[in-house]
Amino acid sequence: MIIQDNSDQEVSEFPVAVSGEPYKIKADENCTYQLYSMSGQMLQTGSVANGSEVEIHLPYVAGCYILRVSTKTETKTFKLLNQH
Repeated sequence: MIIQDNSDQEVSEFPVAVSGEPYKIKADENCTYQLYSMSGQMLQTGSVANGSEVEIHLPYVAGCYILRVSTKTETKTFKLLNQH
């Protein structure tokens, strides 16, 4: 999935729902990310350098997770589905 808006920012997040595969984030500027359970518990946090990619490994428990990606100017939220 590629998310684009009217700013110069582009954030890519893929795949939408794949069992056993890590989720990947690629950003065109420095950003931070946080992964939350549906109950609001922060599970993982990190950063992505300009133009690089990071893999996020979801817990082994099947279900939905919330991924929040933030730059200096905006924050985007994604729902991730783990089908383990």
